[in-house]
Amino acid sequence: MKRLLKHLFQLKFLIPLVVVYALASQYLQAQSPTQWIKYGDKSWAEKDYYGASKYYKEAFVIDSTNLETLNKYASALRMYNDYLLAEKYYQYLYKLDKGKNYKEALFWLSTMQKSNAKYQDARKNFTKFSTVYKDRNSFIYKKTIQEIQSCAFAQELMKDTVKVIVKNLGTPVNTVNADFAAVQLNDSMLYFSSLRQAEVVVEKTKNTTDYIVQIFSIYKKDTLWKNDSLKKFISDKTAQNANGTFNADHSKFYFTRCTEGQQCKIWVTERNGKLWNIPYQLPVPINQEGFTSTQPHVANIDGKEWMFFVADFEKGKGKLDIWQAELRGNVFAEVQNLGDSINSIDDELSPYYNSENQQLYFASAWHYGLGGFDIFQASKKANGWSTPKNLGYPINTSANDFYYSTYAKTKTAYLTSNRVGSITAKSATCCNDIWKYQFLEAAPTAISAIPQKDSSFLELEKYVPVTLYFHNDEPMPKSVDTTTTLTYEQTISNYRNQFPIYQKEFTKGLTPQQKITATKDLESFLNQEVEAGFTHLQKFATQLLKNLNRGQRIELTVKGFASPLAKTDYNVHLTLRRIASMENYLKSFQNGAMLPYLGDSASNGGSLSFIKIPYGEYKSGEAVVDDFENTQQSIYSPAAARERRIEIVNVALSHKDSLTADILFVKEIKNFGTVLQGDTLQFDFQFKNSGKKPLQIQSVISPNDLVKVGYIKAPILPNQQSTIKVTVVTSKMIGKQFLHLQIETNARKKTKELTLTMEVFKKD
Repeated sequence: MKRLLKHLFQLKFLIPLVVVYALASQYLQAQSPTQWIKYGDKSWAEKDYYGASKYYKEAFVIDSTNLETLNKYASALRMYNDYLLAEKYYQYLYKLDKGKNYKEALFWLSTMQKSNAKYQDARKNFTKFSTVYKDRNSFIYKKTIQEIQSCAFAQELMKDTVKVIVKNLGTPVNTVNADFAAVQLNDSMLYFSSLRQAEVVVEKTKNTTDYIVQIFSIYKKDTLWKNDSLKKFISDKTAQNANGTFNADHSKFYFTRCTEGQQCKIWVTERNGKLWNIPYQLPVPINQEGFTSTQPHVANIDGKEWMFFVADFEKGKGKLDIWQAELRGNVFAEVQNLGDSINSIDDELSPYYNSENQQLYFASAWHYGLGGFDIFQASKKANGWSTPKNLGYPINTSANDFYYSTYAKTKTAYLTSNRVGSITAKSATCCNDIWKYQFLEAAPTAISAIPQKDSSFLELEKYVPVTLYFHNDEPMPKSVDTTTTLTYEQTISNYRNQFPIYQKEFTKGLTPQQKITATKDLESFLNQEVEAGFTHLQKFATQLLKNLNRGQRIELTVKGFASPLAKTDYNVHLTLRRIASMENYLKSFQNGAMLPYLGDSASNGGSLSFIKIPYGEYKSGEAVVDDFENTQQSIYSPAAARERRIEIVNVALSHKDSLTADILFVKEIKNFGTVLQGDTLQFDFQFKNSGKKPLQIQSVISPNDLVKVGYIKAPILPNQQSTIKVTVVTSKMIGKQFLHLQIETNARKKTKELTLTMEVFKKD
């Protein structure tokens, strides 16, 4: 079977191409797990994830203890969009591995739960993953933080559904494979792209089916719909062609063409009477050497013709971005990225500009949505585009939804989706179909992601996370206070004075070559992480003040960490002092310019508040030594120094003055100190409803069966107090414990986390 194209009009995981899994039965018998995995790896390399999943399953059935096989099986299921089975097997993998070797299993489990519309479970697991994944600058960590908020948004979005009925277009348009990118030209003509069988080659051991994507037109003759491939004027028997679009007067037809071993490019054919000329590839700047260009859409804006398209050009915002270029005669002007409002560090796809309502529609995997790709709408502004708005459910679902287009005459809209109800011979959500809906009244009102984010807030988000480091037991060593009068600028000044001591102590007793390596590692940490962190904080504070001056109400979530030299309760207090030093820095920034916002007394309504999460030495790295005597590793090593940090992990818009419930705890962390194994511990977390509507605790998620909780399920009125009662049985615990309760409410901030810490010793 031919190697499948890397870029096939949509992302590789959106169109799982089919290989007929039909080896002769006598050939399949008595295969070893190693042989099955070999077949699976080959299918994976060919981007045939459905076939790969079948092979990996065979290997897993024979040896269910092999976690690598289990990971491959779950990943293949995910890649061909079998969300239910993928969730099941990622859950099983995480249960067995606990994130030790397959650290991203919990992330993918959360992603599959979101794709199955299990938003509360997904949010819980995304939150858990965010606390243990260490690479704070990675895409996957930033995606996790985004998804935590997106899951909360999805739950709200589902409460207010759009009044439309979405229907599968059915046969002969849709097949059991992938059908997508529908555009209606007139009352009787629809264009779309489809993955269909090209030929079947029968070999001794298997049937190999080659599939090819082509553009089809479907037209109504009498009362019947008939379809036909456009190969007769696109004229290529081997290339994959898709994503067709006409210009305004229908004199040109643009489409994507992919050939074996090359990136996809945008082509055009021009009308010649009733015929079409031989198509040709568009030149630079639309197509650029070494990059993919795909999914063209042409629209008239203010009397000018523009092409919107998708590309992974070097100066993009993330993965695949949406770009635009004005067509001047037969020449395209310089391409323009649609900017931060539209494009993100993830993928944006399938642009469609509706000239009638002057709205841009596109799909994104980043902006707050229901799962996978959602369709969004944005308006053109003088300096860019408005904040995208989600089109809502059931236009969007927890599956992938994209390729939006409209036919104004009948107020009909089309989209592509792999939602449940698609025509399929495999899993319920494996493959894309074309769907349409009729507006029941007016066109649906898109729903803004809550809270609304303008370009300045998006700019502030770019600086997160902010990571700040501290010298051992600083600030205020040997103190049990939870606050300090020092600013972070003062603490880092003291830290700098310790740098020569770090170099001396960390290289003590090493060979000359070891000293060179150790010195480089230490200098890299001190200069590229410690000093760079403070510089990053200064830039963050500058942008933060700009946003506050615009009247924004901003909430910062800050986590604190410590190395494991001291006891848990001491480290919790220490991390709170470290967070306080950062807060003091912001208070003193530009001669106290932020003080009115911290006191909630700013005349423009802006405010700055904090959510503080002092984890102590929670999840301290395995390489960090907690031996007081071995200061070389427990204090002066880069590994130990990295644990002594705080992180601004999230910025959010706050609406404290809104008419909602709110929950305010007297204490969010309870440290039981040193206890004996078998002790039963109890504590009441006291709180009140500080909002303006009744507060409802919807659930309290316990970390395990050893932690029991109790709470009043009746609504709690404004200003009324209550408690969450916690009982911890330590019979199966040993060593340092960090237990987290996740509180789900109807409050302004939906989720709250409470922490229990202790160190459990065996009884004599």
